[in-house]
Amino acid sequence: MTTVNAIARAVAEVTGVTVEQILSHRRNRRVVRARHMAWSLTADLMDVNQKETGDLWGRHWTAIEYGCEKARRHYQSDAAFQKQYVSAKVVARELMKTPREEHGPERIIAEMVRRYEHKLRMMAQARPQVFMERYGNTVTA
Repeated sequence: MTTVNAIARAVAEVTGVTVEQILSHRRNRRVVRARHMAWSLTADLMDVNQKETGDLWGRHWTAIEYGCEKARRHYQSDAAFQKQYVSAKVVARELMKTPREEHGPERIIAEMVRRYEHKLRMMAQARPQVFMERYGNTVTA
C-alpha cells in the first residue's frame, strides 16, 4: 500500500470521513480538518517538503502549506484533534506494514470496476430502452 493511501485510510478510519471525501474538494469543516490532518501526517511520516506533499495529493504546495499550518494549530489547541492525529499516525504506520496484495491498487481498481458494473446493471434494469440505445448489450443481468 502506498503511504498516501495508508494515510488517507487511517485518517478516514479515525475521523469518520470517507477517503473519497478526503480526496475531494469539499470544504465543510469536518472534511477539511481531516484533509489537513492527512496532509500534515504525510509530511510527518514521509519526511517530504510541501511541494512533494502537494504532488502526492494533487494539490498546490501553498494549499498544503496552509493546511499543515492549520493542522499544527488544531493539534496545539484541540485535545480531540490531537488524539485523532496520534491515532491516525499509529493506524497509518500499521497499514503501511500490511502486504500490498491486501490493500494495493489492484484491489481498489477491482472495487471500482465492480461498482461501475453494478451501476450499469441498475441503469439497464431501470430504463432498458434508453440503456440499449446508449450502451448496447454490454452488461448481462
